[in-house]
Amino acid sequence: DIFGLVSAEARPAFGSVGTVTQFVNRDYASARGFEATLSRRLHNRFSGEINYGFGLATGVASDPTALTEQPFAYLPISEQPLEWDVRHTLRVQCSLMKPGAWSTSFIWQYESGFPTTPYDRDTRALAPEVINSRRLPGTTSLDVQAEKHYEIWGQRLKLFLQSRNV
Repeated sequence: DIFGLVSAEARPAFGSVGTVTQFVNRDYASARGFEATLSRRLHNRFSGEINYGFGLATGVASDPTALTEQPFAYLPISEQPLEWDVRHTLRVQCSLMKPGAWSTSFIWQYESGFPTTPYDRDTRALAPEVINSRRLPGTTSLDVQAEKHYEIWGQRLKLFLQSRNV
């Protein structure tokens, strides 16, 4: 549990017409989850690792100025998913190698989608339970690296090819 996060509120300006934004420590959030890893050390030229993570990040607001900039129908009374709330992550890494001669490695990653807020064309004020109520599509990437080791005139030389997000 996280307490005392910064929030902004509009207050009447002293001695003039209008409002002033004042930052106060009022918001709260929660972050919880777990991570599990299964790995295999190098044996018969193969090593690998599988990593899975599950997490929840909920709170009153992702942005401290949300209550002053966003017209809400009423103030939030419960936690909603925060903008950086990624529920599932999966990473698979495998390597094939002959130490001192060559190696190849592959890293595949998956992340479930970030939360998003649906906006209709005629929306004037949002209900707080609509904030981050939908999910964007998940993302995936594949990184590949290959190396070849040489020895030329007593000097070690390594040539490599690296590709990210194939």
